[in-house]
Amino acid sequence: MINRPSSVAITRPAVSASESKTILDAANRLGFAIYNCSGQSLYVNLLGGTASATAKSFTMLDGAYYESQFGISYGTAITALMAGGTTGY
Repeated sequence: MINRPSSVAITRPAVSASESKTILDAANRLGFAIYNCSGQSLYVNLLGGTASATAKSFTMLDGAYYESQFGISYGTAITALMAGGTTGY
């Protein structure tokens, strides 16, 4: 039997170059997707803690899409930080 989520949330958090932002923080999350439409690179940290140029799981270029494997509970907050000087979504 497939474990299905009881609800789905679609968010569009603003992320800046000066402050790491928690973009996903759900303990019972079973999967997620991130699309970078900011016009600049985005540092993403899947391991909890603050995202930065040196503390990141990966860098997403503008237009990149990332989708987690469904059914894996990460159990940590996912944070992101813009690589360039302005705020993006």
